[in-house]
Amino acid sequence: TLVQCKTAVLGLAYKSGIDDTRLSPAVKLVDVLRGEGCEVVTYDPYVNPNSSSLNDAVKDVDAVIIATNHPEFKILPTVLNGLNSEPIVIDCWKMFDGKEIKGKYIVFGKGK
Repeated sequence: TLVQCKTAVLGLAYKSGIDDTRLSPAVKLVDVLRGEGCEVVTYDPYVNPNSSSLNDAVKDVDAVIIATNHPEFKILPTVLNGLNSEPIVIDCWKMFDGKEIKGKYIVFGKGK
């Protein structure tokens, strides 16, 4: 099992701009993380438009995983710069070059 951690998974939809979660790798990722004992906060403005904000989702987390490249996530560097902590950011879509992300930034996957 993983060490106790709190992770924000941004984007549950299969791809950007839709609310379809069928075959979504993000949903499987959330299940795996929770199965390992990780507390997971999810945020997707298309899947659950009435959920909390991006700011609320990344507050007090150890890691942020960008699982879908929704355009709304482009403000993430600004949101993270307003935090007192520096969560690890795992970007599965190469949305950023890393220079604008405060803290540890990892690109994972093919991206765009």
